[in-house]
Amino acid sequence: MLGDQDRDLRQLLDLMTRRLPTRDPIRLGEHVTAPAPGRPVVDELVNCPRRQQVTTVPFMTRLPALRTTRAVLAAPAAQRRARWILARRRRRVSRVAPQPTLKLLDPRLKLRDPAVHREKHLDDRLPARVIDRLSLSPLHTPTFDAPELCPPDQLNAYKSDPLSRAFPGCSRSRGPAQGVTFMVHDGGPVGLDGVRVCFDDDRVVSDAGIALVATLAGRLGLEGLIGRCVRLRADRPGAANAGRKVMALVFAIVLGADSIDDCDVLRAGRTKRLLGGWMPAPSTLGTFLRAFTFGHVRQLDRVLGESLARAWTAGAGPGAERLVVDVDSFIGEVCGYQKQGSGFGYTKQLGYHPIVASRADTGEVLHVRLRHGSANTQRGMLRFTEELIARVTRAGASGAKLLRADSGFWNVKVFKRLEGAGWTYSIGIRMTKPVGEIVAAIPENAWTPIEDYPKPGQAQIAQAKLGGRRLIVRRVRLLGIQDELFPTWAHFPFLTNRDETIALVEAEHRQHAVVELVIRDLKDQALAHFPSGHYHANAAWTVIGALAHNLLRWTAILGIPDKTIRAAHTIRRRLLTLPGRLTRHANQWTLHLPARWPWQGDFTGALTRIRALPTAV
Repeated sequence: MLGDQDRDLRQLLDLMTRRLPTRDPIRLGEHVTAPAPGRPVVDELVNCPRRQQVTTVPFMTRLPALRTTRAVLAAPAAQRRARWILARRRRRVSRVAPQPTLKLLDPRLKLRDPAVHREKHLDDRLPARVIDRLSLSPLHTPTFDAPELCPPDQLNAYKSDPLSRAFPGCSRSRGPAQGVTFMVHDGGPVGLDGVRVCFDDDRVVSDAGIALVATLAGRLGLEGLIGRCVRLRADRPGAANAGRKVMALVFAIVLGADSIDDCDVLRAGRTKRLLGGWMPAPSTLGTFLRAFTFGHVRQLDRVLGESLARAWTAGAGPGAERLVVDVDSFIGEVCGYQKQGSGFGYTKQLGYHPIVASRADTGEVLHVRLRHGSANTQRGMLRFTEELIARVTRAGASGAKLLRADSGFWNVKVFKRLEGAGWTYSIGIRMTKPVGEIVAAIPENAWTPIEDYPKPGQAQIAQAKLGGRRLIVRRVRLLGIQDELFPTWAHFPFLTNRDETIALVEAEHRQHAVVELVIRDLKDQALAHFPSGHYHANAAWTVIGALAHNLLRWTAILGIPDKTIRAAHTIRRRLLTLPGRLTRHANQWTLHLPARWPWQGDFTGALTRIRALPTAV
């Protein structure tokens, strides 16, 4: 076995050739002949750099042992010198060339160019199983005129010693004759039960993809817009910094928050620095939302409309193309009886009854309004339609416009308002007794089958007149083993002012069902719950949720054009919820994201396109 002196000598030589300044080896060499032991200092001198950074190991031939290794740092002055060296090492001093140190320790040592003597060291290579796990990079090749061979009784000691590969003079150790940089590529399992977990990294960003949405929000100028539009009275708690607080809620909802407490994720690691600095606590956001009244919710409605205009100006709008709008309502369930305004509606479930208008081809929310849970489906529909018409006109939609809705929104006043604004519509109506009489009067030969209707159903369409407007009726029945038991048809009529062919109008009316995808996305994030007990706080939360939903849609439309619009949770999983590390070097911030991310191209492309957008004023 190797003695402690030889092992310490190798460790000391390796340390001196890697980390000491040029004048330190000379000072250190003066104490080589010091008589007293200094083992603890030697261990600390060697182990401390190894713990901080294991870098290049110079491969040298086995040097003859000096008088004593422990005597190197024996005297108190040497110990003080060692502490000074460690301090310099921790301040990341520059590495020293190995030539002065090696020549000082042994004058017989000669340094040769590895390029010249590469052929000489072809035999001194690592085993194949080791080479596969190491990436070697030659630095220098120190050799002796007459290297000594490793005695057989010392072979195991060299194999177990972490620095044994640094001595190619021991031919039986199969150590290479060149300095190398070790890069171990370990792809094996880590063993989950043995992994030590600690929450101590201040540079980590848990959902680094939020940078995409934050960049788009900056280009649209949303924070400044909210600060100008939302004006809470100064005497109300939480009235200050409305723009920052609303944006914090938007970012949290984009990441999937369905409660106020979920917003605390923005304060973890360096997420808040990535998003521009201060992020309010959940308690602050709750106080802020409870300060809203109906008028302040209407101010948020204005923000939603202005942001829609800015996004459409940036390229997300229909322009002169056709705009199809779907209107629908849904029940947002709540738990408990402490929610102001909640009630039981047509579904017999406790909750709220919001109404929403969405764009059919992109899924954007054009308008949204929270209503009491017991509200009738068409309550406020006329006012809602007037605001919708004005909003999309201001946003820049100049082409043909079509509004689709189900029978819950059947209202003659709405028909007249849409006709006066130049809109087309197809809105379902209920099978009342007068409507049933008109449908029954349609002759049997007037029914036309729908060829592309999903199996095993059978559908036919026909048309008539109701109140001077075009009435189209679809009747449906199931085919199969139960057909003879239920031979009757189910009828679904709707009114329209369109003059295209009946097949086209009826097929496009059935596509009104895509509004359910928008409702699904809203319930998948903000509207899964209504977090406050105050009605107007929940109304503000609803509008903010629609704004967050639109930001996610605009990120996909503007950042990844010519691709299918994915569901919100798909965009979130692929582009937003990826971990990152935010670092700074040379006055430059860098966001490090996972290597080999499957959707790296989509992310970088979206970020480049969004950064190229002009900033809205």
